[in-house]
Amino acid sequence: MSSTPYLQQASAIDIGGTSRCRNFAFLGWIIVNCLGLNALLHFIALWSMHRAWLPDWLFDSNLHALNRYVHLLQGHDSWRPMLSAMHFWQAHPRSPLYQNVFFSQHIKFQYPLTSLLPLVALNRLGFSDLQIWALGRAVGWISVGLVALMCVAIARHSSSSARCRVPKLNIATIVAIFLGSLLFYPLLIGCVLGQIQTILTLFYSVAFYCWLRGYERTGGVFIGLMILVKPQFSLLLLWAALRKRWNALIAGLACVALILPISLILFGWRNSWDYLSVLRALSSVGESYYANHSMNGLLNRLLFNGDQMFHPDSFPPFHPVVYAGTLLSSVFLVGLALVFTGQRKRLGGMADFACAAAVATMASPIVWEHHYGIFLPILVWLWFGRTSGLAPIRSTAWLAVAYILIGDCLSPLNLLWHVPILNIAQSYTYFGGLMIVWILLSPRYATTSADGTGLDAPHADLIHARDSGRLKEPDALLSIS
Repeated sequence: MSSTPYLQQASAIDIGGTSRCRNFAFLGWIIVNCLGLNALLHFIALWSMHRAWLPDWLFDSNLHALNRYVHLLQGHDSWRPMLSAMHFWQAHPRSPLYQNVFFSQHIKFQYPLTSLLPLVALNRLGFSDLQIWALGRAVGWISVGLVALMCVAIARHSSSSARCRVPKLNIATIVAIFLGSLLFYPLLIGCVLGQIQTILTLFYSVAFYCWLRGYERTGGVFIGLMILVKPQFSLLLLWAALRKRWNALIAGLACVALILPISLILFGWRNSWDYLSVLRALSSVGESYYANHSMNGLLNRLLFNGDQMFHPDSFPPFHPVVYAGTLLSSVFLVGLALVFTGQRKRLGGMADFACAAAVATMASPIVWEHHYGIFLPILVWLWFGRTSGLAPIRSTAWLAVAYILIGDCLSPLNLLWHVPILNIAQSYTYFGGLMIVWILLSPRYATTSADGTGLDAPHADLIHARDSGRLKEPDALLSIS
């Protein structure tokens, strides 16, 4: 007898009886965190600032960032250095761009030249700098809402399976996802700073959804677009090659191969090659600024190498311990994502794909808070996929803690910036990211299906037991939850 009726009966009883409760429980958790905990953190930070314990430049919160987002208050964190680099190239087309802009003028233009192609195109169409900046702000602002929509789509697809029929998401869950997305600090702060990372977060959310649906070619194209702005995401193409996901690999390489020659022709081989000198400089020193949530930032602050303020024209001095620690941690994380992945049957699944993206972000020497925006679709998938009504409470608790560490601005912890050892607490987002990597590497997320949505281990074991005659009663299958 087929196992499908047993699964459908179990799913109908379990989901029908508990989904409404869990949906409203999820909404309650999001409200408590987003409007409760974040309000408390906001007032603690504000009170500390008024008592002169917390400097103005260390103050921020989710609610403060949301206020700026709602009032369309955005900076030009990415657009200013990109426009500066474009104008230098236009004025001095034969001069080394990075040597002059990054090393001599100390403008932190840290992107590859392929990132300038849209700006050059807009400039040649007659757009002024102000208009380009306004367009970038508008795209970033809209991207936040589109990321929320993609998270709803990810949740809806993650909570369903080819083997069981799951009701559509109710209004409580959709409201919770939108509220959680709009108050997800890495996504919000990227937008209000005027960061191109907000657009990359949207690209990754689309790629994640495409991978979830089995549209690997489309997902590969969006990964290729991300690589043209942030080369560290090339790790995802290496991952695709090692996992023999040829459709995604070919699509990603084709995207890069179509656009990269345009950059080489426009800016020249020498300027493009010089970008490697920028990467070497960044990897050797990193940033000590509190918003750098990487091993590099943690070690720089732990050793008081540099200070807590962001300097737009300088970096902390080279420190051999920081450099060695950053390199070892990066090698370790990349090894976890690509080689030492645990169970073989999880290779190529959604958890494996998500882990590679998380590591591609965290292994860099400079990982700003807004770079963690790509964790939002991963967190949504974790909640609505494997942990929805099936995971033990302790697993859901770990996921909730990781969400708080990544998605909330815990700026009162910056009061510890001058306290030896304890100032590692400033790297709370990094620790949250490590927790997600640990969760993704757990045996629970081992799957044998092509798109990573196959049965988890508890289901598979019970089906095997029933087929072998050790489990005969349908009611016994209901005990899996």
